[in-house]
Amino acid sequence: MVSYRFPLVVDEKEEIKVTMEPLNVLSSAVEALRREGKDVRWIATCGQSFSENAKEKIRDDLKSMFCVPVQLEAELQREHFNVFCKGIVWPLFHYYNQGVQYYSTESWNAFKAANQQFAEVIKSVYEEGDLISVQDYHLMLLPAILRECIPTAKIAFFMHIPWPTSELYRSLPVRSEVLQGLLGADLIGFQTFPFARHFLNACTRILGLACNERGVELPNGHFVSIDVQPVGIDCNRYVQLLDSQETRNQVDLLKRRFDGLKIIVSRDRTEYIQGIPHKLRAFDAFLTAYPEWKEKVVLLLETFPNSDVINERSYVVLCEEIDKIVGSINGKYGTVKYTPIHYLNKALKWEEAMAVLEVADVGLVTPLRDGMNVTSFEFIVAQRTKQSPLILSEFAGAANCLSGAMLVNPWDQAKFIEMINETLTMSEDIKKIRYHHSRDFVWTHNAGFWISNFMKKLKTTSRNQIVADTVTRLNLKEIVTAYKKSTKRVLLIDYDGTLVPIAKIPSLALPSEEILSLIWTLTQNPKTYTYVITGRERRFMEESFSGLKVGLSCEHGCFFKPFKYEETTQWQNITSELDLSWKSAIKAIFDDYSDRTPGSFVETKEIGISWHYRNADPEFGEYQKNDLLVHLQDLPNLPIEVVVGKKVVEVRPQGISKGSVARKILNTEPDVDFVLCLGDDKTDEDMFEEVNKHSEIKYKFSVVVEKKSTTKAKYYVDHHRMAIETLTRLAYS
Repeated sequence: MVSYRFPLVVDEKEEIKVTMEPLNVLSSAVEALRREGKDVRWIATCGQSFSENAKEKIRDDLKSMFCVPVQLEAELQREHFNVFCKGIVWPLFHYYNQGVQYYSTESWNAFKAANQQFAEVIKSVYEEGDLISVQDYHLMLLPAILRECIPTAKIAFFMHIPWPTSELYRSLPVRSEVLQGLLGADLIGFQTFPFARHFLNACTRILGLACNERGVELPNGHFVSIDVQPVGIDCNRYVQLLDSQETRNQVDLLKRRFDGLKIIVSRDRTEYIQGIPHKLRAFDAFLTAYPEWKEKVVLLLETFPNSDVINERSYVVLCEEIDKIVGSINGKYGTVKYTPIHYLNKALKWEEAMAVLEVADVGLVTPLRDGMNVTSFEFIVAQRTKQSPLILSEFAGAANCLSGAMLVNPWDQAKFIEMINETLTMSEDIKKIRYHHSRDFVWTHNAGFWISNFMKKLKTTSRNQIVADTVTRLNLKEIVTAYKKSTKRVLLIDYDGTLVPIAKIPSLALPSEEILSLIWTLTQNPKTYTYVITGRERRFMEESFSGLKVGLSCEHGCFFKPFKYEETTQWQNITSELDLSWKSAIKAIFDDYSDRTPGSFVETKEIGISWHYRNADPEFGEYQKNDLLVHLQDLPNLPIEVVVGKKVVEVRPQGISKGSVARKILNTEPDVDFVLCLGDDKTDEDMFEEVNKHSEIKYKFSVVVEKKSTTKAKYYVDHHRMAIETLTRLAYS
C-alpha cells in the first residue's frame, strides 16, 4: 500500500505515543487486509514536522507496524505537496479554477522528484509476486516509474478525488506526462463511472489512444484496465464510537440543549469546494421563505481546518466570509433566547462529532465537488436509530451510491430551500424507506469491501488483454368513439411507467388518489374488464389496490387474479408445478453484480428475481447490464427467461410472460370487441404481440408509452400523463 503520508496520531504530552488514525479510510483498508491474513507493508511519508525525540519513536513504531517511511526534504515536500498538488492539481480537479496557482517548472520538478523517491523506496522492499497499490493524485507519476524499474510488477492506482472533464483537464500544462504516468499501471480505479469516463476521454483526446468502458489500449499492445470502486468506511468502528460512554453523554447533553428544536447538521473541512457559503446563504433564504421555522430550527455548523493550508490567504479569506455570513444570519433572525446558527470553527473530538451527527433531524452534505465525501457515510451510520434524511450534493461521489439521499444542486438556491423544508416535514415512513436504501450500501460497501475487491481485480488483471415508422400517434377521438361503440371491453394496463411514473426507489411508486379513483371508475362499468398487469410482487399490488375489484397479474404472469364485476376472486398461482431450483444460482449472480455496481440492488420476489440499476450511474449501469446478459447467456440450459425492462433485468420461469396473461384473458372472455393494451417497456411487447393476433376483435389498440424505434405496438402516446389522459377519457365517456 503506497500513499503520500501516514495518518499518524502522535501524542507528545508525556510519554510519546504513535498510532494510526483508526477512522481513516486507508487505515481501515490496511487493517481489513491484515484481518484477511494478507502481508501488508504501507509506504508513505510522515507528512509533518515532529521533535527529534518523536521522530526516533515514530521510526521505531512504524517498523513494528510494518510501515516503511519515505524521507522527503522539507523544501521538496513543500514544492511537491503545497504548490503542485494542493495549489494546481487539487483546485483544477475540483473545478475550482480561480484557486489554481500559476504552473511553475520548479513545482513540477519537485512532483517528479518526490514520485521518483517513492519508487526507489518501493523497489528496495519489493519482492517478486507483490501487488502494489498506489493511492491518490500525489503519486500520479509513480506507476510509470515503477513500470520502468520493475517491469513485471502488478501495479494498481486508485484516484480518490474527482477526475475532471477532458476540456478542463487539458488546461494542465503537463497533461500528457500525468496521463502517461498513470498508464504505467495495470489497473486504475475511480470512485464513480463519470470520473472514469472523463479519464478515458482525456486519454483519447489528449494521447489519441483507443479506449472502451473496460480500459485503455496502449500502442505497445498492452491494456490498462479501468475499475469503479467507491471507497467505504469501517462502520463497526463508528458504532463502537457511538456506543462509548463519552458519546452517549454528549448525545444527552445535545438533546437537553436543543430540546424542542429541529437540528440541521453540517460538518465540513474549511475549503471552498465544500460549498459552506452556499449552504449558509440557502439557510438564510430558507428562514425568509418559511418564517414559520424561525425559532424552531437550528443549524449546527462544524468546520475544521486543513493543517496544510491554515496559514494560506485563501483559507483566511474563506473563514472571514463564513464569519460574516453567520453573523449576518444570527443578527437577522436571532433573539435573546434563540441563535439560528451554532458555528464551531474547529475540529471536534470524534465523540462530540458523532454525537452531533446522531441528534440531527437533517444532514447537510453539499460540496460543490467531491470525490466521495465519507461524511455522508458517517451520517448514515450515526442515524441508526433516528433515521433522519440526508440532503446530499449531486456533485459528491456519494450521490452515485446513496440512493436514499435527497440530491440537490448547491447552486440552485430555490430548490435547496424547498428541500430543507421537505426534509424537515418528511413522514417517518418515507424517512425509513430512504434511510434503509442508503444504509444497506454503507454497511455492505465498507472499507474492507472496497480494498479487497480492488486488490482481487488487480490480481486477475493482465496488461496483455487487449422508432418504427409503423407506429402512429394514438388518436384520442378515435379510441373514445370505438370504446363507445363496443359492447364488451378489456383493458390491459401496465403499472410502472404507465399507471405511475418510474421511481428511483420502487417501493415509493405508489398509486395516487387520482389513479385509484380512475381505476375504481373503470371497474364500475359492467361492460369493461379492467386488468393491471405488472412485474411487481403480489403483496405490493394487493396492498396498493386494496378494496378495488380490478383484475391483477403479478410477476409477469406468475400470479393471476381474474376480474369479476359482481364478486371477489382469488389468486391463481400459474407456477405451482414449475421447477424453481434455478433461483438460488441466479440470485448469487445478481448479488455479485449488485455489489459491483453502486446504486443497483436485487429484488427477490415470490417467483422471479430482478436486478435494478436505475440508481446506478447511467453509463456504467448499461455497461454492467450488458455484461450481465452475456453472463446469463453462458449459463447451462435452465428453464428460465431473461427479461430486460427499463433499467432492470429480470429472470422468470420459462413460458410465463405478460403475453401469456393477455392470451389467457382474451381466450376466456367471449365476445370481446374492444381491447386497449397499454405499456411502456420491453416486458410489455409480448402483450402487444398477443393483442395484435386476435383478428376477431373489432377494435384493437396496442399502445406504447413514448415512441420507440422497435416495438410491436401499433400506437404510441408521448408520455405517462397521456396514458392516464386516455384512460380518463374512456372512464368518463
